[in-house]
Amino acid sequence: MDIVHASDPSALRAKSRAAGLSIGVNIVLLSIKVTVGLLTGAVALLASAIDSLLDLTASLFALFGVRIGARPPDDTHAYGHHKLESFASLAQLMLLFVTVAIIGWEAWDRLRSGAAPTAPLAGVGVILFALVVDLWISKKLATVARQTGGSHSLEADSLHFATDVWSNVAVMIGLVAAQLGFARGDPIAAFVVAVMVFVTAFTLLRDVGGTLTDRAPDAAIVQQLVAVIEEFPGVVDHHTLRARMLGQRIFLDVCVELDPDLTFQRAHDLSHDLCSALREAVPNVADAVIHYEPADHPDHQDQADHAHGFDALATSDD
Repeated sequence: MDIVHASDPSALRAKSRAAGLSIGVNIVLLSIKVTVGLLTGAVALLASAIDSLLDLTASLFALFGVRIGARPPDDTHAYGHHKLESFASLAQLMLLFVTVAIIGWEAWDRLRSGAAPTAPLAGVGVILFALVVDLWISKKLATVARQTGGSHSLEADSLHFATDVWSNVAVMIGLVAAQLGFARGDPIAAFVVAVMVFVTAFTLLRDVGGTLTDRAPDAAIVQQLVAVIEEFPGVVDHHTLRARMLGQRIFLDVCVELDPDLTFQRAHDLSHDLCSALREAVPNVADAVIHYEPADHPDHQDQADHAHGFDALATSDD
């Protein structure tokens, strides 16, 4: 399998086509589910349509993320434009939570009244079709993400479709139960789907919130960065490592202590080499600011000027 570097123009085209295909598939599935759901009165099928709406939203932002992520930083957004996507995603997720509440209320009303869908077999046919499409597009998106060097937007979109497989199974079980005379099977299945959509939306909300609040990378990644710094030739010591996530990209800064007898030029070159080593070890590192200091400098300078970062957090925990 040929792997295309993520910054290659062909990778952007491939990811854009995959995201566009995802949007088209979701529009078709959403239209079919809404139409058949309204005609048959199957609330579980309407709940599944809401699930497809969530996927359509994710697909739109996957395309938006691919496009925006390709833009270089500019005078007004020195760190890039990823947070614009996060703010838009936040607004969409809030609307989805409201929609899930509406579906849950409708399912509860059906559960109390005992109303059943008028033609559940039609709904079963739609769900079977959706299952096949979900499996196909999920595999397609995962393949493109892998071939283009790891697109997190497409990987997440692929996960949405994979989740749909299980939610559609729940809907199908509810519709079959209604066909066999168990009318409550339809609203119960709707509740199951609503819970699945809520969990997926909450997970996305947590990721978006992490970006908007400058969440730190996972501890394992931080340790990997620390190991690179500690093992780098010429680094005597280091302190005050700070790192934050901006989408899937990592921005960090760190103070490193060098031999005070090094020339300014050599210290400058060493800091650039360390930055390259960090990016090689953790490809998600988008930028690393290296502040170099002479080894054995007075400790009070660190306490006064650098009371922040992972070192400061570790000290406060003690």
